[in-house]
Amino acid sequence: MKKKLIITVLSLICAGCSVFSLSEKGDVGEPCFQNGTCKNGLECIDNTCVKIQENISDSDDQTDSDQTAGTDPDIQDEDDHWTGNEQDIIPDDNTGEDADPDDTASETDMDLNDTDNFQVFDNDIDHDDSDPVSKCTELGNPCNDSGDTTAYCTDNGTGYECNCSVNYTDNGTTCAADTRTDQSCTGLPANAEWNTVSGISQTWNGTAWQPDTAGYYNETPGTADCRFKCTADHHWDGTGCISDNRTFNCAAKPANSEWNTVSSYAQTWNGSSWTPPDSTPSYSLTGSSDSCRYKCSAGNAWNGSECVASSCSGSFPYTYGSLCWSEPTSTPMTWSNAGTHCSSIGGRLPTISELRKLIKNCPATQTGGSCGVTDTCLAGTCFSSACEQCTDADDGRYSVFGDKQWLWSSQDNSLYTANAWYVNFKSGRVYNGDKNYTPANYDVRCVK
Repeated sequence: MKKKLIITVLSLICAGCSVFSLSEKGDVGEPCFQNGTCKNGLECIDNTCVKIQENISDSDDQTDSDQTAGTDPDIQDEDDHWTGNEQDIIPDDNTGEDADPDDTASETDMDLNDTDNFQVFDNDIDHDDSDPVSKCTELGNPCNDSGDTTAYCTDNGTGYECNCSVNYTDNGTTCAADTRTDQSCTGLPANAEWNTVSGISQTWNGTAWQPDTAGYYNETPGTADCRFKCTADHHWDGTGCISDNRTFNCAAKPANSEWNTVSSYAQTWNGSSWTPPDSTPSYSLTGSSDSCRYKCSAGNAWNGSECVASSCSGSFPYTYGSLCWSEPTSTPMTWSNAGTHCSSIGGRLPTISELRKLIKNCPATQTGGSCGVTDTCLAGTCFSSACEQCTDADDGRYSVFGDKQWLWSSQDNSLYTANAWYVNFKSGRVYNGDKNYTPANYDVRCVK
């Protein structure tokens, strides 16, 4: 009959009655590991490592002469140091005789250190033969927690150590990215200065040192990266730091013209734009020193779109429809005063048909349009809704000369001579009004 025998070496040794000093852990008779396990398949019982083993009784199941038949009492002979719990005393040599107290039990039955050891028996103890858990495994390789993906962990008996990649360092917990200081900024352009530092600290991000030492434009001061700003009297134009002062050169003027008055002018940066602003060449008889204006050269006249060869000049610098035209007056006047003004500069008031030649972008009132008022039809009955079809605009779109005024004609309403015909170039409208209305609303552009 087989029974399980659990053998433990107790801490007290009967022969010398002294305390057994434990210098190691995990072996038979030694304290258990802190996680409650032992070495080599031993079992931890009461914080002491023990070995579980089969005990094979003698073949004829004989008992000691001191035992009572049919029972399993605890037995202690006079010279024995063995105690048993529901177990037979181990025979000396399988002869059925009690074991001598000074004899060692057969190695086939049990593993005893000496005859003075105590034995404790138990049939129901499980055992755990696993080694202590690796710290690296338990923490899931903590060395790569800060971005070092190739770092690996090594147990060192009391904890773990990190084996880090280039530009990472073991800080006792993980592989931390290296940092380096006093790295000089680069790429400062002309007319610029650092804003605020010329050197920075960098940290390794796994593939490169960051932030980059290459400078970039930023007016907000900063010490973490390489920023620059433009020096005094300069500003950033998107590619570099340029001066706040410059000369603007006008584009080419058209043929048969001359500048009126300058071909270039000075500009100053106001923080968001140039003052005075850039300009494109435009025709004007009014001179300017801060915009690109031109006028027709001698022997040429403006026909509404270009300077062409003409005998028009002086007070009549414009040519259109085989006529020389003056500048429009800048002060409204009565019909009679308009006639006086034109005579004084060597010209006359234009007829209503001549004025209609200057209309554009309003088909009903342009020459040949459905409006019936012409040099040959001057009565009020010649007027119709077609003569006022277009809407107001302030951009000069209805005049070949860009006029926006109401301009007198030389002809009155043949059925009501107190009124004279005029063209409103703000709307392209043809109408008639009181010759002597005060305050006057009409200007004049003379012809010859």
